[in-house]
Amino acid sequence: MSEKSCWLRVTIKTGFSPKDRFVLFDSSGFSRKVGVRVPATEVDEKRSMVRVMLVEMATSQCTVTLPDHGGTYKVARDLVVVSASLRCVTVTGADDSVDPDKLLDLAEKYSLAEFGILVGNNSSVKRFPSFSWICSLQDAIERRKVVPRLSCHLCGHWAAEFLTSIRAMIPFGDKLPWGRVQINTHGEAHPVVLSHLCRTLASIEGASEDKLEVIFQRDGQNDQIFDYLNSLKVNGDRRYNVSALFDVSHGAGILPTEWPPIIPGASCGYAGGLSPDNVASELDKIALAAGDDPFWIDAETRLRSEDADTFDLVKVEQFLAGATARDQLRQLNSFPVE
Repeated sequence: MSEKSCWLRVTIKTGFSPKDRFVLFDSSGFSRKVGVRVPATEVDEKRSMVRVMLVEMATSQCTVTLPDHGGTYKVARDLVVVSASLRCVTVTGADDSVDPDKLLDLAEKYSLAEFGILVGNNSSVKRFPSFSWICSLQDAIERRKVVPRLSCHLCGHWAAEFLTSIRAMIPFGDKLPWGRVQINTHGEAHPVVLSHLCRTLASIEGASEDKLEVIFQRDGQNDQIFDYLNSLKVNGDRRYNVSALFDVSHGAGILPTEWPPIIPGASCGYAGGLSPDNVASELDKIALAAGDDPFWIDAETRLRSEDADTFDLVKVEQFLAGATARDQLRQLNSFPVE
């Protein structure tokens, strides 16, 4: 028997039953029967998710063992399997051209969606939202009580300050629940003061009071920054929650000829030329490069309108839907039924 863990989107109902039976379906409704076990320690009630072990079975019967603290879990038909491999799908560049409520609509519809918010030298320009838009997003989150996945992408002087200042800060941390922060260096060599950077990384906390995940670009110019910090993390220093983003196009939106393999012991993401048209095929290639390790994907340039003036929500949803459906299919196909 083979085993693999994954996240399931669930609906929590009242009334406890220690065992229940159900059949998993892919997005097209094709029955793919697998066994499911739910450890009590792997429940994320905020996102209505449980981590389970999928076990290949020869029979048509499958069982879910529920957590000890109670609750019956019913799998939502269209959100069956969120892959253990694909951590999230980051869509970057939401700005003043977008209604914040529509972002939250997508966050509720696609559990893998993460919104990358660019923060740079200027605001109220394409891809960089204004302060008033940030406040509008904060208001929408508080009004609707929806907590989307958000990552703060630092550009320009914000990125330089993060790498060198003894008092570096995460902008708008008092307004938005950042889950991650990304340092955009875009293939240009950046100075770094390691002692200051290490102090910053050791001190910052995320919305859940855990260490905020900090993403460094692997761009051929500043790789040594991440390599050093990741070596500390691999050697057991829990103060450094760092990950790497591969983007050989340096933010230009150019598709690479091949995707690099995961860095051993590191959490990695992939960007560069991804679009609604190619996300399904490229996701298969990235999954091969990543192997059994978790990863995420990020798109920006090809999610904008033809004139690049607006963050195109139609393209964004196509990208999220394409990545989600392809990942579900890939996950389900990894458990053939005899």
